[in-house]
Amino acid sequence: MGPQPPPPPPAKAKPDRFRKNGGYVQIAPGALAFDTADTSWLGYHYGVAFGGYRVQPGGLAYTFGLNFEHWLAFLDRGQEHRLRPGLEFRIGGSGDRFFAYALFAPSAVLAHIVLPEGGSGTDAGLSLGFGAGIVGLLSKSFYLGTEFGGDVDFYFQSGEGANLYDLPLSWKVLLGFRFGG
Repeated sequence: MGPQPPPPPPAKAKPDRFRKNGGYVQIAPGALAFDTADTSWLGYHYGVAFGGYRVQPGGLAYTFGLNFEHWLAFLDRGQEHRLRPGLEFRIGGSGDRFFAYALFAPSAVLAHIVLPEGGSGTDAGLSLGFGAGIVGLLSKSFYLGTEFGGDVDFYFQSGEGANLYDLPLSWKVLLGFRFGG
């Protein structure tokens, strides 16, 4: 018998991070935001998040983590900031390179308005965030995605002219890094 041919080279491994358990860090460097109660403004929204990512057999995946968001809006009546520290949970379908999901994000909310004539006001409350999104791997660990959602804000302060609830909506661009697994 003559010499045996060399074995074929191993197949190049494809990114499969969305099929493995691990963690994530992500930023939302920019988003458009608007309020359904006061459509006269369009705001800017950004945030950071980190947490864990778990995958079940068959592609069901979920994340759990912590986030912090800041909304900034310039209104006719002044400038408004909304700070949201909270939790985030995503559940959806995972492939080798994509993760499509539904989002649930309970948080605290602190809304601060600075009026043009110098006054200001602050309201605190709780928020229930919701949404849907998709992210895709661009390399072994780096991903890019988009998310559309809203927050139902319930404020503790009441009185004449106070909003007891609010429903701002936003569209985000997400940049993230997956690790572990």
